[in-house]
Amino acid sequence: MAPEFLKIFCIQSVAFFCVSAVLSLVAKGAQAGPTTAKDAPQPGVAESQDVANQLGALQRSKDPKTSYQSDFQTRFYAARTQKIRQSKGSVVYRPPSQFRWEIASPEVELYVSSGKVLWKHSPKTKHASRMAASDAGLDFLQALTDPAALVQRYSVERWNKSSEAVGSAKSALDFDTLPTPTPKGSASSGVLFVKLVPKAAGTPEDYLYLIADQSSGQVDEIRIAFRNGNRNIITFAKWSASDAGPKVFEFTPPAGTAVDNL
Repeated sequence: MAPEFLKIFCIQSVAFFCVSAVLSLVAKGAQAGPTTAKDAPQPGVAESQDVANQLGALQRSKDPKTSYQSDFQTRFYAARTQKIRQSKGSVVYRPPSQFRWEIASPEVELYVSSGKVLWKHSPKTKHASRMAASDAGLDFLQALTDPAALVQRYSVERWNKSSEAVGSAKSALDFDTLPTPTPKGSASSGVLFVKLVPKAAGTPEDYLYLIADQSSGQVDEIRIAFRNGNRNIITFAKWSASDAGPKVFEFTPPAGTAVDNL
């Protein structure tokens, strides 16, 4: 059962927080093809390794002693109501595991991870939840903080074209179609397009798309597809270095706040 934290973050996702849903993806097997030698790699293996290497390059382009910040906007499509809801806010992170995710509207929410402990705080309800960062279901945020580690939980491949039948979600968000024009150019000019499929079975998410700027090492967009038909697109405005210190990734509940230890 997913924590309430995930449910709220996903902006009223039916099962749980949209952010956690980003993690699970529909496993997609590579098509077998003829081999010329006993030890010849199966089709798709070389491409997957190449994508994994490029994710590693994104990580190596970042200074582990530097924090990075950006504003973001989300568009969440609910399959049941066929409506889109939007939210916006800001994020600060420091590789490989610390982040501060603040939703400014439509309702203020705060998510802070020290790398070991994650806090969720709702000023409106005066409620906070504390849990181990590893139990929060936010593996997808490694796309920001530690892209090289994504291969531990996801199978990776290059995102080339639409291949999923997403029904009305496609017309609502044009979810599976590569952006046209592509962000900052094309895949051949320093933009990496990746599809992630979770290795674990039984996850609520089908798959995840990443669009990353190879020159900066930053992710420009994350797209999350859920098994129940919901879709979420998170777009980051402009990344810049931040002078955020360790205190930014810590949280102390304000006086009068009810705290749940999960």
